[in-house]
Amino acid sequence: RDRKLISEEAEWAYKSVDDVVQSIAGAKISNIVAKLVPLGVTKG
Repeated sequence: RDRKLISEEAEWAYKSVDDVVQSIAGAKISNIVAKLVPLGVTKG
C-alpha cells in the first residue's frame, strides 16, 4: 500500500454537509442547534 494514496481522499466522494443537515432538518428528523467550524486538520 502506498501511504501517500491512503492520506489523500477524493473530495467528490462526500456529500456537502450543509445539504445533508438541511435535508434532515427539513424532514423534521432533527433540529439545527449549532454550526461548528474546524480550526485545523492534522494528517498523519
